[in-house]
Amino acid sequence: MENDALKKGGGKTETLSSHSLAKLTGQVVLCDVETEKVSVHVVAEFDGAKLTISGQDCGTYPEEFWGDDDYEYWYYFDEQNTSRLLQKICEHTSNPLIALKDNFNGLDGCQKLREYCDSLGIEYHFDSWI
Repeated sequence: MENDALKKGGGKTETLSSHSLAKLTGQVVLCDVETEKVSVHVVAEFDGAKLTISGQDCGTYPEEFWGDDDYEYWYYFDEQNTSRLLQKICEHTSNPLIALKDNFNGLDGCQKLREYCDSLGIEYHFDSWI
């Protein structure tokens, strides 16, 4: 479910600032795809000024690759790196949920996220569970 996290009264949209980042809430689905070999579900979620992107891959592809048919993973961004990421991707919209979906959706969304962050020195903590 998308949440217009930066809307204020009267329909005006704030620009991103540390004040508005602290108020971020909501989540957006970045990927919800099912193929013959894998089902992939990835969600971006804000908790205040911190971003977490979580994913789950299920099916025969993860089983062939990891030895288990369920692979879960998380990208955790602290406040500073959440802010850095959003300042870069919110050039065409001040809604961070839309910007995340526009930039990092689909089956290759997490790869695009890693490459983008790595190219700009935006840090995140990655964790996974098999």
